[in-house]
Amino acid sequence: AEDITSPVDVPGFDRANVDGFALRAQDTVGAREDTPCLLELTDDVLTPGIAPRCTVTAGHASVIATGGMVPRGADAVVLVEDTELLERDGRQFVQVGKVLPAGAFIAFAGTDVGRGETVLRAGHLLTSREIGVLAAVGLATVPVFRRPRVAVISTGDELVQPGDSLGPGEVY
Repeated sequence: AEDITSPVDVPGFDRANVDGFALRAQDTVGAREDTPCLLELTDDVLTPGIAPRCTVTAGHASVIATGGMVPRGADAVVLVEDTELLERDGRQFVQVGKVLPAGAFIAFAGTDVGRGETVLRAGHLLTSREIGVLAAVGLATVPVFRRPRVAVISTGDELVQPGDSLGPGEVY
């Protein structure tokens, strides 16, 4: 019945698009397969629904799953397949053998839908797709117009039920 704007950003936080390690892209500058960079792991294991406790600082990385919240300080995620885990002196490290650009494998807050963005226009028919959009922005109810109910009532002596024989001047 009216335009609907999003009250929130979707996603509401920077999140990982892949399983891997959240890190500072700057720490991978110069990394190659034959000369990888070595980053110490923080205590965080960031799965969906878990808020980061550690800030990723120079020379560090955090384990992160797809959909996990990217911690402060991190600006890229490296695929787990592009890394190797090591342990030295009881400390955990990850080796990264490639340079990553800032923003790699991260969906930034508001990239799907920005707060205040119009998600549905007045008069738009609500289907399962639109209801999914409304759920994604946290709206359980919206103002609507009920779809009109229409009935046709035909009257007249010339009307004959379909399937019956037509007489002169009669119509189905």
